[in-house]
Amino acid sequence: MIRYCDNFLTETELQSLFKIMPGLNYTLEDISPRGEFSFTSFQFVHELIKNGKVLSSPHYELFKNLFLDKLDIRKCQRMRVCLHTHSHKVIEHGYHYDWYDIREGDVMNTAIFYFNTCDGYTKIKTEKGKTKKIESLENRIGIFPAHWLHTGTTTSNSQVRIILNIVYQ
Repeated sequence: MIRYCDNFLTETELQSLFKIMPGLNYTLEDISPRGEFSFTSFQFVHELIKNGKVLSSPHYELFKNLFLDKLDIRKCQRMRVCLHTHSHKVIEHGYHYDWYDIREGDVMNTAIFYFNTCDGYTKIKTEKGKTKKIESLENRIGIFPAHWLHTGTTTSNSQVRIILNIVYQ
């Protein structure tokens, strides 16, 4: 089931995130389906939690309070800010799973928080084979099973598309 909520954070909470965004340390990550780097298949990533371990981000507590606590998340496998740059047209990055582990009984979820409004989106293939799209709208959060195939995109009408990706139980 796909759920989403607009105006997830208060205006004060949202502004507190906007203040720290320029100071985050990002690494360049190749997201091409075949591992062949191209100038349209990359993103900048600031990792907060990786493989269930909290990393040394000075802003972890803020993200924990605004997202993990608010969503009542007890087990988080991954939390990271992803920044996609402008492209001349919206480009889909390729379908992928965020988490698939049969030992987990497929109970993991993906939450995607959208920092800004743009023409980018998340396209999700449901278990019934249908395709659903969540538009990038500032302060929206979308939640769906982490084992469902989905793809993100670039943006063509904004300098960047920024999301927070959380994989949790």
